[in-house]
Amino acid sequence: MKQSDNLGIFTKIIAQNASAAEMSAVPEEQATAGDGTASISTGFPPETFLPRGAGGVPPRGQDMNGFLNRLSRATQVLQAGYIGPFNATFAAAIKGYPAGAVVSGLVPGTFWVSTADNNITTPGASGALWKSLFDGYITQTWADGQYQPLLNFTPVQQGGANGIGTNKTCLGWASSGSGRLHYAIDGLDQGDLANISDLPTFVVMGSSNPNTSWVSGSISFVAKRAGFLKLDINAGNDSGSRMDGTRTQVNVGGVTAVQGGGNTGATGLFIGSYIYTFNAGATVVMNMTIAFLNSSANNQMYASGLVCYV
Repeated sequence: MKQSDNLGIFTKIIAQNASAAEMSAVPEEQATAGDGTASISTGFPPETFLPRGAGGVPPRGQDMNGFLNRLSRATQVLQAGYIGPFNATFAAAIKGYPAGAVVSGLVPGTFWVSTADNNITTPGASGALWKSLFDGYITQTWADGQYQPLLNFTPVQQGGANGIGTNKTCLGWASSGSGRLHYAIDGLDQGDLANISDLPTFVVMGSSNPNTSWVSGSISFVAKRAGFLKLDINAGNDSGSRMDGTRTQVNVGGVTAVQGGGNTGATGLFIGSYIYTFNAGATVVMNMTIAFLNSSANNQMYASGLVCYV
């Protein structure tokens, strides 16, 4: 059989335009024995097969139209693709649905499959011998909870090139709130990945003040995260004048601790190295004045360091 074959589709029901006198509703059983009326149980009864002279009764055209009408209605329903719901009366009459029979559910689009012969149980009821037609099939709800939506781009490929291992690599946004990517290798936590902004930032302070006895400068920045500033300071003059401890000042704001130190300034050259720690978001401000006891044509101060985030 091919789809192009004549499939005998019933677009109309046989005898659908017949009058009431030309078609009978064939009963399940013959109402009056021997009157020649047809029924579902006997079809055309025995008397319709006998000659008139022997007491026979001719078949009735109304009964033939009734049979053909009923059969064509049932056929048209099947040809339309209809799958009916469970019918308890029908089930009892045929002694139950066979295994593999399919009925429609109360909710459109749901179907039940009988799992046993002679099945008169009601689909969906507790202990019923029916299962969903889609039992074991993946649902959209289940798939949404299991699979990642379409990315619309080519994801990172694991392995596939020289020098790259096949270890399972997990990469995602850190749940700690660090604002960094976090990764693990074969289930072992490897910590956060560094951002460009995590790299040390170079700071410098330079000042030159001729014909005076002091020199000053300043540094300021806003901390992106907690960290520290490692600062090295050099100051001096060309007259060899000692530092003036009274007027020499270093004022720092926004830091939580200071470590380090420098020489006592007993000479005209000051050298110091310090570490200043700070919290995330702090505004760190450093104002520095190095004073000497005498004036000099060249007073110079240079400070350089790295801002490091942890």
